[in-house]
Amino acid sequence: MALGGGVVHEACQLLTMDHFYTKLQRTWGPGDGRSVDELKAAIDDLVVEYLDSHNLDEAVRLVKALNAPYFHHEVIKRAVARALDRPDADVALIRLFLLRLFEEQVTTMTQFELGFDKLKAALSDLRLDVPCAGRVVQSFIDFGKQHNFLTRNYFDVPVSEQRSPRSTRSPKSSSGGGGGGSHSPKGAKGVAAPPLPPSSSSPSSSSGAVTGTATGTGTAVVTPTTTAPLAPEPTTTAAKASPQRSPKSTAAHK
Repeated sequence: MALGGGVVHEACQLLTMDHFYTKLQRTWGPGDGRSVDELKAAIDDLVVEYLDSHNLDEAVRLVKALNAPYFHHEVIKRAVARALDRPDADVALIRLFLLRLFEEQVTTMTQFELGFDKLKAALSDLRLDVPCAGRVVQSFIDFGKQHNFLTRNYFDVPVSEQRSPRSTRSPKSSSGGGGGGSHSPKGAKGVAAPPLPPSSSSPSSSSGAVTGTATGTGTAVVTPTTTAPLAPEPTTTAAKASPQRSPKSTAAHK
């Protein structure tokens, strides 16, 4: 077998195994024996120091000093996440940092893609603190495609994830009292009064009936309706006039 053939054969076996990435991380890094939590803390420190000092060369040197090339996806993820709520000047600094890591072949394209995959998977949590997180991550993806450290067919952030989440509010009630009643018709200023019960008096009563009328202002106007009493039928009570005697009959009578 040629020189180095055994290493290549072992590498091929590792890459074809299930969960190869986890096993590969344990096999090839980190080289200085630090734990994962210690590496994450070191990455956070170097990113914060770079944003304060703007010393790009020192930042790249610190990434190399991690001695964990297969952990660089965490460098990509944490650097971009640090820029989500920062001003545009700091976003530009992080872009230059990523570009330098690629141009100097410190970080491979595979590590870049893994880092952005982890960012997209955590977007639902990131958007709770930074509503525009999806839009900022997409701007980094566009920058990576433009400068070739991400492939052209790398999946973009869904448009729905780029929008800021809206708070869900219950619709306001149109009534001032906050009740859940039905809406009144357009143009009505009040509620019509219920019909009044019919009068118990007979039509021949002199007190009359009472009727209710609903006005446009919502106030019921009570109008008494007086019924004139029926006029009594004329009665012929006058005595019949006695017939007058004729003069002839009077004289004869005498």
